[in-house]
Amino acid sequence: INNFEDKDEYWSVEIAIPWENFSIAKAKNLPPKDKDEWRINLYRYERPIETQRYELTAWSPTYKRNFHIPERFGKVIFLE
Repeated sequence: INNFEDKDEYWSVEIAIPWENFSIAKAKNLPPKDKDEWRINLYRYERPIETQRYELTAWSPTYKRNFHIPERFGKVIFLE
């Protein structure tokens, strides 16, 4: 951890967000119903203080140095 000289092979994260936190996004159904589709993206921005080297990663790449391109977001389809 926090050793910028080694090469990480992977990383993972697990989160839990209450459905009511999505009410600001004006989702049609909360919780989502079967076959509801949401556009989302997940990002990681790593810029260590010790160096100018940085890493930008995304679940669904936007192919630009701008994370705010919703048409490039991935799709999540909820199933029962």
